[in-house]
Amino acid sequence: SGQGVQVSAQNQNGRPAVTPDGPAEAAGIRAGDVILRMDGVPVTDPDGLIVAIRARAPGEAVTLTVLRDGTELDVEVTLGEAVSN
Repeated sequence: SGQGVQVSAQNQNGRPAVTPDGPAEAAGIRAGDVILRMDGVPVTDPDGLIVAIRARAPGEAVTLTVLRDGTELDVEVTLGEAVSN
């Protein structure tokens, strides 16, 4: 619909859409969910979501509003950290 950012519904380049044991999986994010808002701010494109997440510190909690099967849910995600290659 042009609203939000969809988590891939399928594996990408041999990697699962939601990282096993990662912060998103721990919070209940599922493949195919559409992220509509982060802390109440609309999400309109993948790059914007990445920038918003990277602006936060590891260990900080954010609330993502996701659309799943036609229902909006608020999901609290505690951000992890990743080492760049």
